[in-house]
Amino acid sequence: MVCREPIPDGKMIATAYTIQTSGIGTGDPGTSVYLNWTTGSQSPTIILSFAEGPGEPGSMNVGMNWLSPKHLELTYKGRRTLDFQAVKCHGVDISVRDLSDGTSLEGSRTR
Repeated sequence: MVCREPIPDGKMIATAYTIQTSGIGTGDPGTSVYLNWTTGSQSPTIILSFAEGPGEPGSMNVGMNWLSPKHLELTYKGRRTLDFQAVKCHGVDISVRDLSDGTSLEGSRTR
């Protein structure tokens, strides 16, 4: 499952991927969010990753909202163990918030 959220000025795009492989020993779902410029040939930069996948097949379990051209808010529901969280990338501040309890993880370590 892929979800894209371009910045309003069109210069950057955040892309979330939720992948669930299948087969014996390979059913480990995971979600990753990347940030990239919309022009050029550079590789995207990972800004958030966690192992748990969506609650149901075909659903995306992370939300992306540009609060300003320099601030991206990522949201998720449920107790997830964040494997990686960037707080700033390409001059963009990144905040992460668990919507199930209203707690913001902005600028803090994963709990």
